[in-house]
Amino acid sequence: MLNSQTAENKKNYMETPTDFDKKRYDLCLKICEKLNNDKGNLNEKDGYECSECGNKGYIFFPKPYGNAYTPTAVNCKCKKVRSMLLKLSKSGLGNVIGKYTFDSFITKENWQRNIKEKALAFIGENNKWFFIGGQSGCGKSHICTAICGKFLKMEKSVFYMLWIKDIKDLKNTINDYEKHRELLEKYYNTDVLYIDDFFKNGKEKDRSIQPPTPADIQLAYDILNSRYNNPNLITIISSERNINEIINIDEATGGRIYERANGGEFIINIKSDKNRNFRMKNFIEI
Repeated sequence: MLNSQTAENKKNYMETPTDFDKKRYDLCLKICEKLNNDKGNLNEKDGYECSECGNKGYIFFPKPYGNAYTPTAVNCKCKKVRSMLLKLSKSGLGNVIGKYTFDSFITKENWQRNIKEKALAFIGENNKWFFIGGQSGCGKSHICTAICGKFLKMEKSVFYMLWIKDIKDLKNTINDYEKHRELLEKYYNTDVLYIDDFFKNGKEKDRSIQPPTPADIQLAYDILNSRYNNPNLITIISSERNINEIINIDEATGGRIYERANGGEFIINIKSDKNRNFRMKNFIEI
């Protein structure tokens, strides 16, 4: 039996065989069916099971070749799924992308509904930069991850940068040009870059946020300016600082964020309010 995709390929590619060459076609068809029944092992690499191709990634069908037919392979439809899974694995969001979706984003209050509406509008209008800053624990990372999930489904490459960790890796390689450049290229060139906790550098003894160092500011500018100069790239930023604070730290960096976020249209500042910290929602003071 031909599976559904093989049947579709037969319809699209095969010329109706005449009585003269039907035997040749039937023989080729048997060879194709044998090849299609063979099992592959792509599922061992990405965990995706495909009943259409048996995890080979391609399907054989008879195709006219001169006076005969030859088994010809075409990509299975699972190729797109596997490509997305590979991009997801490389993005750094593999553990949360299925959890942090638009459907699971809580919208009980107006400010939450506004965040979700703005994020959906950002995707729908094909805009390039999105910034959300302010109160910790209010769903900033959730909504940014949901946006990344949508772009992954559009088959765009996504790269996740956790500022407090990855900026240290960049600074630690500053004296190794090749390694440093290799790390920077990921941030410069990926279709979608998501920077999480931008300009978060730990806490002072009084629990205030540590200011970024001159090296932090320079690297932030280098990364964002490179993406600013390529209008086709998408940049998503979340931060505990609002956009005004970032502009005060470095006007050139903050100004580029504001401009690329459609003149501030896709900038969301969430005011400080501990009632909006949903990581603490079950905390009871006695």
